[in-house]
Amino acid sequence: MFILDRKLGQSILIGNGITVTPERIVGDRVRIRIQAPRDVLVLRGELRRCPDCQETLIDCRCNGGEHETPDS
Repeated sequence: MFILDRKLGQSILIGNGITVTPERIVGDRVRIRIQAPRDVLVLRGELRRCPDCQETLIDCRCNGGEHETPDS
């Protein structure tokens, strides 16, 4: 993992055809634009599904709600 600083409108290119661009910052919220091919799934992290119960990770209660994430 690495961290990049970007100014508004400055893009980050990921792999083949994925572009992430910060659009607006208001307080502690950042609006980003993600351009990706239609076959690439783009999903907010809190909407990922638990592999055991298929609940969203934020709603999952199996395994005590403890799940490994790529960030941990």
